[in-house]
Amino acid sequence: MARTKQSADKSTGAPAPRVELPVAKKRKAAPEDEPAPAQSKCSTRSGSRMAPQIRRNPSFRWRRLLDPRRDLKARPAATQMDMISRCVPFPDTIEEDDQFTCPSCHLYPPGAKQRVIAPYYGFASAKEADEPILLSGGPTTRESFAQCSSPALVVISIRLASVNAIGDSARVVFHHIAPFLPGKVSFIDLPWDFGDPRAEEAYDTKVQNLVHRLKTGDLKSFRTFSIFLTDHSDPERGDLHISSNEQGAAKVSAVLDRLFPPELTQFFGSEGRSTLTMLVCGAVMTVKESYTDLKAFADKGYFAWIMVFGQANLQPCLTNPLLQASSLSWFINNRRWDALLDDFQSVGAHTDIFMLRKGEPTIRYIWSHHAIKPFGETAPYSCPKCKSYKAWGAPQVNMRSKTEAKSIIHVCGYCGHRVVYARSKTLEKHSHGSTSGSSRGEWYFEVKVKN
Repeated sequence: MARTKQSADKSTGAPAPRVELPVAKKRKAAPEDEPAPAQSKCSTRSGSRMAPQIRRNPSFRWRRLLDPRRDLKARPAATQMDMISRCVPFPDTIEEDDQFTCPSCHLYPPGAKQRVIAPYYGFASAKEADEPILLSGGPTTRESFAQCSSPALVVISIRLASVNAIGDSARVVFHHIAPFLPGKVSFIDLPWDFGDPRAEEAYDTKVQNLVHRLKTGDLKSFRTFSIFLTDHSDPERGDLHISSNEQGAAKVSAVLDRLFPPELTQFFGSEGRSTLTMLVCGAVMTVKESYTDLKAFADKGYFAWIMVFGQANLQPCLTNPLLQASSLSWFINNRRWDALLDDFQSVGAHTDIFMLRKGEPTIRYIWSHHAIKPFGETAPYSCPKCKSYKAWGAPQVNMRSKTEAKSIIHVCGYCGHRVVYARSKTLEKHSHGSTSGSSRGEWYFEVKVKN
């Protein structure tokens, strides 16, 4: 089979000479009357059942089903009321002092250490009348009454101009998350090339237009951002490319400061939920100078977290399934992004994942497989002693406890050579359950302490 050379078109890593990054020119703010791009809106259809009428007090509040921590005003023909009335049969009239308890709060009342199994009444008046409510319908997701938020979200793609917009990870995530946020999500494409004065000026103009929209335009209520930076990195220095075709690269700190001017970053930290995903090759993490610059940028607090990948020849398309699911988990379900890592062993087989947060140690997530990648260390195809190809028998897993492995041993079926993979003391298990040697593998994490 013919071998192909890894190139910048296929991955996000390529050598480039270090050059000085041009200083940004001061530009006037975008004119007030400049039209903003049209934003797509998704129409919704109300259900067949009208919302209940509230006696005497139209501002009556009750706890929201999808998020018990928030309140929702009950109004006639409210879309949320129409949807949840299909599961909870609301009475035709509700007294203003009647108290409503959502199913989640009923099952897990405040202070309870475990769920409470008891008839569900919903309203205090129904409990007094001893008329429990039957919750109709079955779950349409893996979790009944899953928590669901609806932030006003801006998905931004900051990509080197030579990176093809088709298949861009930011666009993939946008289209995945848009159905959950009808009318409350916007996509911004910011291609850049600081080796071309015209392209550089175009980037600055687009940034100023975005700032104008965030201040007084159609995005003035949007304060949550999901940003994807797609670029190449120099494999020796970890520098980020600043122009197309490997014509030049600059220090990570210089590039990030240039791409994120203060007039733009002022909006990022207000909600505390904005994120940055860097789709560049792993040299930015393995080269000390680049990692130091990146950690200093994370400590500025613009983002709740910055995700970086450790693969030396990163293929961004292989990370798309994880990026889609983690964005949904973080922005919509208000869960940790890593709550679903066990579903993405294919991503772990390709790359480690680093998570940088302000004022916290950097965490490295490692996928382990007893045969392919024991404790994150890639196993060789051939026996290093006799050079036999794929000579390894079934791995031997030595357990530290019922659920924790301490070492994995590969034995050559030809010469009997043994390769021992010992679990590092710094590795903590992220996946639940026992190390069973299944084909799915399992995830570990550790604090990054050195390059």
